[in-house]
Amino acid sequence: MHTIAMCVDQNYFLPSMVTLASIADASPPADRAASSVRILTKNLTSAQSTTMATFVRRLGFRSFDVAWRQPTPGHTIVHGSYISTTTYLRFNLTPAMTPDPYVVYVDADVLVLGDVFAPLNDLGDAEIGLVRDPVHPTVGEGPALPGVTARWPDLAGQAYFNAGMFWARTATLPRLRRQIDQIMIDDNRHIYFNDQDALNLWALRNGAAVRPVEDTYNTLELSRFSEDGDWVQPIVRRARPRTSPAVLHFAGTAKPWHRSCPSTDGTRVYRRYLSDVTRQAHRLGTVTETLPFEPPAGRASRRAPRLYSGGRSVRFVPRSSL
Repeated sequence: MHTIAMCVDQNYFLPSMVTLASIADASPPADRAASSVRILTKNLTSAQSTTMATFVRRLGFRSFDVAWRQPTPGHTIVHGSYISTTTYLRFNLTPAMTPDPYVVYVDADVLVLGDVFAPLNDLGDAEIGLVRDPVHPTVGEGPALPGVTARWPDLAGQAYFNAGMFWARTATLPRLRRQIDQIMIDDNRHIYFNDQDALNLWALRNGAAVRPVEDTYNTLELSRFSEDGDWVQPIVRRARPRTSPAVLHFAGTAKPWHRSCPSTDGTRVYRRYLSDVTRQAHRLGTVTETLPFEPPAGRASRRAPRLYSGGRSVRFVPRSSL
């Protein structure tokens, strides 16, 4: 009764399979058997699609399909050289693609450690579940949605959400797409964080349709950035979830598949998954060594704080200070 939806381009082929493997590990067999996987892409090859289909079937999900789509003209990338317009395809989901009454959208740079379907239990008929962004939590503070509070002062102080996860009833998808397309025509001057800003403009206009979801279901892995300096520490302290993360999101440029990414407990768990998935992809006949956007190596500083402990099955270790 659930559809897991992802937007994947060729570069994110292996990371998306890591995400799917982690969902399978974190889900009881009955939930996997009741779940479909749908991929939206503009450039996956047929060989990659076939590999993913076999992989998903072996993970125990009910069904798999790929839809090749092109982003709507005008949906452009403003910020983030490592981001492609594939990210906008999340708004191209339709009921025809999703055979189930509920959709869980998942970014291709997350690791699922808990029950990703739980937020659906509290979702109203016309609601979309979103997690507040820990780095830019408030409209009018930071670079997100440039010019919005000057144009509409009453929006200052409203919640700002991360787009890496959302939960919705399938029936709400056509309205979401129509309104996002109109936002990108009328208000693209306020877009900085690409599709995330577009989604937040939608949320600000449809406040009653937003169901806030606990931060554990989209926890940003921030300790990687501690080697860049102490700027991240206040954010880490503010963003620390109250319980173990169900979804660990590797947002930003320092991806765990980069050799230059600092080695935290979270990245080590991710890399074990990546190693397993890469071997399976090779066995299935899709050989690829390409992973997206390896940034130039930067100057290393002090070791990042540890957020994880143990082996492949990990639990969040709360700390009184970081």
